[in-house]
Amino acid sequence: MLRPGTVIPHPTTVSRDLQSLYVGMSKYVAQYLSTSTSALHLVLDGWTSPLTSSFLGVVVIWCKDGVLHRTILEFIRLKESHTGEYMAQLILDCLTRFGIEDQV
Repeated sequence: MLRPGTVIPHPTTVSRDLQSLYVGMSKYVAQYLSTSTSALHLVLDGWTSPLTSSFLGVVVIWCKDGVLHRTILEFIRLKESHTGEYMAQLILDCLTRFGIEDQV
């Protein structure tokens, strides 16, 4: 389906590039959200994959100029028992990384 001669990048290259993009863009998202005057609302979504890996998605929603916006802050792989204390700490760590721990 690709043009002849196209070299498909190795999965580790794609993973490394995505991680680099996430780290770089996270700084801009953190700056934007931490200076926002809009109310910020969290949406948490947890699930388990068929291979029994558990994940927690952290999404923030806000309204600016009458337009509703949302973005995924983090997609966390859960490595311990899903206690309230453990999950609360992961969420607080995420909010702290984005500088919005006192805004939500």
